[in-house]
Amino acid sequence: MAGPVYSQNTENAQRSALMVVDYDALLSASEYGRSIIRGIEAQNVALSNENRQIETRLEAEELALTEERETLSAEAFREKAGEFDAKVVALRRQQDEKAQNLARLRDTEQQRFYEEVFPLISQVAARHGIEVVLNKGLVLMSLEGVDRTTEVIDLIDSTLLPASDNDNR
Repeated sequence: MAGPVYSQNTENAQRSALMVVDYDALLSASEYGRSIIRGIEAQNVALSNENRQIETRLEAEELALTEERETLSAEAFREKAGEFDAKVVALRRQQDEKAQNLARLRDTEQQRFYEEVFPLISQVAARHGIEVVLNKGLVLMSLEGVDRTTEVIDLIDSTLLPASDNDNR
């Protein structure tokens, strides 16, 4: 004997005890999430620009050292070359540390975002009598209307965006 067949319509979705939310879209499609992403990206661009400036400066120093080689004794040149190499290694280490700190900041900001958003997801779930919330990325198939991502995104932006940002939307 066959089990019940559910049509994929909004009526059945409204009575569903579960909802799906695209967690990635909450961050990438909400204005609040995009503001966080823009802040991190701006810091990435600044670090990339700083790295290019350092690289340009080091290339010029290396060229000057190469030209100076002809006028220096072998011992003096080795000393200057060693100092230059140590400087390069220290700068690389410093810039790598900045990149790692930025990656940690990105992870921390994303985690903070989801912690701030969780109560809003719960609010939407409670409003619809939802008992289970699934990440859309883990769902193979769902009824039409079970996906509440857009509703959560609207709530995120109306709740978490500063009033001035909300007025400009």
